[in-house]
Amino acid sequence: MKRHVMITVQVLMAAVLLPALESSAQYFNPNGFRNDIEVSAGFQGDFRSGENVGARIDITCGHFYNNGIGFRVGACYMPENVGIRHSAGIPLAFAWRTRIWGFEDQYINAARNALEADTDLFESPDYYDPYYDLGREVAEDAASRFITFLANLVSRIELYGGLTPGYIFGEDNLHYESRPDINHGEYYPTGIVVPHRFFLSADAGIRLVIRIWRLSVNITPAVHYYLTDNFRTYHPILKEDYSRPIRWQMSLNGGISLMF
Repeated sequence: MKRHVMITVQVLMAAVLLPALESSAQYFNPNGFRNDIEVSAGFQGDFRSGENVGARIDITCGHFYNNGIGFRVGACYMPENVGIRHSAGIPLAFAWRTRIWGFEDQYINAARNALEADTDLFESPDYYDPYYDLGREVAEDAASRFITFLANLVSRIELYGGLTPGYIFGEDNLHYESRPDINHGEYYPTGIVVPHRFFLSADAGIRLVIRIWRLSVNITPAVHYYLTDNFRTYHPILKEDYSRPIRWQMSLNGGISLMF
């Protein structure tokens, strides 16, 4: 039964993955394109402040030379960042990217590696165990193979670093709390304040590229350090001493770009 289940899973995965092979039939050289435009969305925030992580939307254009060095410019908008609403910036970055590898047969290799992957499931199934869940085993095996397929599709890596000047439009994010040991038990304001509205952040990230003809699906984790003093926690006792600046933030974006 174990053999039949594994064969069934591989057949189903083949039915899902192998149609992607058709897109590799039309051959062209994607390394010949020097420009791209990307639209992406994700989230950004500081995980230590306790504030909600906010959404982030980016539109960027990139231009690269034969050696892989290039630059990116664009615009970003955050509906909310560490509780402060509405901020926008202009990302400016230098970048370096690898050549696209394996574009002739990337889908074939990715599908083959996914189907042949050893997921370590179905090793010692006990079908007489009342708690054994065959459906869960099948789902985990299929999910593991699909993740392997996606990981093998990555065909380019890009590293970038730069600056983002921008402006914060929203007001301070304050709310009222009450504690018996503070302010004689009366309600007091606390939260995040904005000492300065113009901001400048230093950014660095890595872009993982999955090519689909002239399009690509990109996953971009990044870190951001605010060089300017823009976000501080408000202390109810030392009202003039905002002792906890928020400078480090992280973001994760997913997007689609067009090469031309």
